[in-house]
Amino acid sequence: MGQGSKSKFSAFLQTLPQEHDCVLCWSKGQLSELQGTAIEIAGDSTRTVFEREVLPIMQQATDIWSAEVQTYEAFELYAGLVQSRAFHMLQENWITGSAQEERDIAKGEQLLHTYGDLSDAQLLQTYGFVEDFEPGYDNPHNFVPVPTVLLLQSCSEAGDEAALACFEGKRKLLQQANILKDAFVVTSQEPLPDDLVTAVQVLHMEPHEFSELEKVEATDGTGEASTSRPASAEPQPGFLLGAGFMNETSDAQAVCTTLLRLVEKLVGRYPTALKDDAAALHRDRPMPHRWKMAVKVRMGEKEILQSMKQAIVMLMMAQEEDDEDSDEDEDDVDDDDEIGDDNGAEETLARIMGMKSARDTPQQQSSERKKHRH
Repeated sequence: MGQGSKSKFSAFLQTLPQEHDCVLCWSKGQLSELQGTAIEIAGDSTRTVFEREVLPIMQQATDIWSAEVQTYEAFELYAGLVQSRAFHMLQENWITGSAQEERDIAKGEQLLHTYGDLSDAQLLQTYGFVEDFEPGYDNPHNFVPVPTVLLLQSCSEAGDEAALACFEGKRKLLQQANILKDAFVVTSQEPLPDDLVTAVQVLHMEPHEFSELEKVEATDGTGEASTSRPASAEPQPGFLLGAGFMNETSDAQAVCTTLLRLVEKLVGRYPTALKDDAAALHRDRPMPHRWKMAVKVRMGEKEILQSMKQAIVMLMMAQEEDDEDSDEDEDDVDDDDEIGDDNGAEETLARIMGMKSARDTPQQQSSERKKHRH
């Protein structure tokens, strides 16, 4: 661009817009609206990187970059144009992979490029836009990354002796089984993924349960000593427990409570509540475009967390119903503790999270284990 009309790409460059919405050029205040989302805002500012790394190179090659383009404003514009249109210049897009034709293409025919199955956060961070804002539309590719560090904190704060016992050993075993990574992924299609639930279940195991699991893993479940496992990015299939195994878990209620605590931590990272975002997005007053896109990203992720919360509560209700059936068989039911059909998920959640008195303390739960994992 510094060569102006002398560049052989001059005609193409003249068609490019003079502004864009790529996140790299957002102000500090605008970036604050993305707090808590999947968009990674870390490291030095774009201006700092330009002044430290880019400008010195430009100043040494004035035959390529004239003085008029050796400014931060020009760099911000051109960097955004390259980032949002990189697939026009390369055969491979760093997110969606290689670009390949699916049919014969006639000479002079217009070609269209798909952005791929990307979330709102990925679209905004990479290309500077999100999907349309039509009421009722939800991007099916949205997801929420759940940092493993938050999961470990939620388990360690449980106050359950079982969760604290052998904690480091449990963490190492989960890592060896490729369950613990940097983050788990929660989607609207899978609001309670098996690897996430498995991690919490293992971390809540009683020492004797965990000892049994270690023995099984040490022999690959065959009774023979295990040799080194092949490297894999996927969790070991036989290791995944998930919600379907909850009845075999010694303390299903503690697992669900920890998962709810985790959701609250995730929701707490955002600067606003879901209902506030929904009201702002659909109000009649016009709002700045970048702010509107940030709200859309936040709202999509919070809706997934809401689905996650509901899935946990429903799982908890199912477990309590199983416990009540067992108690009825033993003729030991307290009427005040029963959950009837009229009690909704919010009632259950309130009781679980301690806003009302819980039926059992963690110490009582620990002393009333009903089953061992085999």
